[in-house]
Amino acid sequence: MDIDEPHTYTPPKHYYQTSSFDDNEINDDGTAKSPLDRGPYFDISASRNVTALVGNTAYLNCRVRNLGNRTVSWIRHRDLHLLTVGKATYTSDQRYQSVHNPQLDDWSLKVLYPQQRDSGVYECQISTTPPVGYSMTLSVEINYDSPRGGVSVITEKGDITTSYLLIQRARSTDSGKYTCLPSMANPTTVHVHVLNGKCLSEL
Repeated sequence: MDIDEPHTYTPPKHYYQTSSFDDNEINDDGTAKSPLDRGPYFDISASRNVTALVGNTAYLNCRVRNLGNRTVSWIRHRDLHLLTVGKATYTSDQRYQSVHNPQLDDWSLKVLYPQQRDSGVYECQISTTPPVGYSMTLSVEINYDSPRGGVSVITEKGDITTSYLLIQRARSTDSGKYTCLPSMANPTTVHVHVLNGKCLSEL
């Protein structure tokens, strides 16, 4: 299910799990509860920090144990935007997708063609009462380590697809004709002239 209108999420009061074992996992006699007796909880063995390169697909992995009939949602903290609920996308930005691996109990947030503005905190949330959340930080960086250095293609998909060719540290040898060749549209050509490190382009 895709909803075109942006959905701003107003979070209820909830708590964050900071460890994989808490007081709710202990019986009255002090013994540990059986996994089947426990409610949903996060497996926090994976890193909470994810680094991705601009334009390269990023995955934020959330592993939820004993989910039962609960649902998993992903929320972007910057604007409290609800991105996914279960396997459904709740944003018009189709770069965000939920990927479920039932064998590993994983509910990953997949970010296609990430940009630097996508950096920030994202929360994986379980629909318990109160909801329980697990936050992760995504850092999107430009790759300066390619043989040319600082060249990447950025594509933003949605109702309208926009593609950018980003050239960092442009030099005179980067001058020339650049053509965008979409599979189902006419090509567009741009003539680029690099002068004193600055890029001036004309159609």
